[in-house]
Amino acid sequence: MKVKLILALAIAAGLTVMGEIRAQSNNNNNNKKEIEMTKRIIRANKLIENGIVAGYKLIENGAVSGYKKIENGVVSGYKKVEDKCVDILFKKDDETIEETKTRLKKF
Repeated sequence: MKVKLILALAIAAGLTVMGEIRAQSNNNNNNKKEIEMTKRIIRANKLIENGIVAGYKLIENGAVSGYKKIENGVVSGYKKVEDKCVDILFKKDDETIEETKTRLKKF
């Protein structure tokens, strides 16, 4: 939702500036006006670029955050299953799970 809003605002701002430039262009085509219009076009493009970059950063952060959550969940689940298997299959009566894992790593 934030991405769409940022992109929409950036594009709207850029298009508004470009619309103003076109209106001025129709009225007067002297050299000074053309330079001013060029500057406005550059500013409008910069606004659009900034909005798009901000949107991509939000998407990137969301994707990375989601991936990390999934990764942490998978690793946590694996460790729980591993500990339970070691406890049921390999643990001796007087050992902790960590001691059992250390003993098994020797083989």
